[in-house]
Amino acid sequence: MSGKRKILMQADAKQTIEEAHEQYLKDCQARGLSEGTIRSYDNHFRCIKQFLNTEMPFEELTRKDTENMTAKMREHGLARNTIASYIRAIKCFLTWANQQGLTTVTVPAYKQEETIIVC
Repeated sequence: MSGKRKILMQADAKQTIEEAHEQYLKDCQARGLSEGTIRSYDNHFRCIKQFLNTEMPFEELTRKDTENMTAKMREHGLARNTIASYIRAIKCFLTWANQQGLTTVTVPAYKQEETIIVC
């Protein structure tokens, strides 16, 4: 045996979504994502906080919460492209959280309006 072994961090499902997001951003830095990408993820998360209670423990998050988040975005008149951008950001975060054992919740697909260009 070479003496090398992979260290897995134990996730704490009692931590809040907000606390987990801070860990997510640190993980993004450790993986070498660009500062622009990390800043974008952080900015999107700050906007998402208006529509999702990020102070709740991750273990309490349900798919219904993510569905309600999307519905609230639409009710507030956000553009479809803006909503789609926020959904992409939260999907990345939830994929990471799933890998960390924090949740199995996913965000439902969001269909953007089709843009048809007539020449």
